Amino acid sequence: KLADDKERRVVRQLERWGWPVIPVSFLTVGFQTAVQLTAGLLGWRWPRYTLAAVPGWIAWGCVYAAGGLAAVAGLVTLARQAWWLPVVALLVVAGLVTVLILRRRAKPAPASPASQPDYTEAS
Repeated sequence: KLADDKERRVVRQLERWGWPVIPVSFLTVGFQTAVQLTAGLLGWRWPRYTLAAVPGWIAWGCVYAAGGLAAVAGLVTLARQAWWLPVVALLVVAGLVTVLILRRRAKPAPASPASQPDYTEAS
């Protein structure tokens, strides 16, 4: 049973556009999961689904690899420069000191013995 509006929309898209919706869905966020789920609920056979999904897998892999490679290149560039290490160390120390100060201020004062109730029984 397809109760969600998103799944109903995906069913309409799959019925209208057919298999091209599957590879295109790999380039979207959120819609991809709904398309994959709906294709399974509609009973697409794995050879047909696989043939439809291969172009999407390749496109998603290229996008993911390009982003991953850009992140690695950025980290390598940053690692080559020595100025950032003392800055990061200073920020870490400042953060730790701030946390310690805020925790110390947030601790309640210990209760004095005079303010605590006496639970001893008088005999």
